[in-house]
Amino acid sequence: MANEDGETAASKMTYLSPIASPLLDGKSLRRSLKLIQLAADRERAARGKQGKDEKAKSPQAKKGAKLLRRGVHEVTKCLRKGVKGIVFFASDVFPIEIIAHLPILCEEKDVVYAYLCSKKTLGHAFRSKRPASVIMITPGEDMPEVDGEDNEEKFEEVYKKVAKLVRKSNPYF
Repeated sequence: MANEDGETAASKMTYLSPIASPLLDGKSLRRSLKLIQLAADRERAARGKQGKDEKAKSPQAKKGAKLLRRGVHEVTKCLRKGVKGIVFFASDVFPIEIIAHLPILCEEKDVVYAYLCSKKTLGHAFRSKRPASVIMITPGEDMPEVDGEDNEEKFEEVYKKVAKLVRKSNPYF
């Protein structure tokens, strides 16, 4: 994404991690951020419906559905358990030792990953005030039904497109 001066978003950042490869930009970056926003909205809608529905007695319904996993600890835990999805890293994480083990773990578990923009932008994408170093989005097949089914179909469609784009941009898959 070049602006009037010909600078890309990656070149405007103050720090770019040396391990930030593949770094998404352009259409793939926009679609990835849109996917994160859709996942956050769908998760919030499911949580809101679950709060109103008092008949939910299953442990999964009480716990709530999770499409987004936020943070290094939670993503590492999910990867070790074998959860499939797409992992997005912030490209300005310093020191890099914080997330250096995660790309290797993703490759071992055959989970696609990519680097996006800054931590602040990544956190803002899922409507949080806190920055995020890493996010994992799961397909959400076990999500409870919510009223907006077209949102569900839109999420599935965008998820498949982004997974395809990330696989194509990543040399390991």
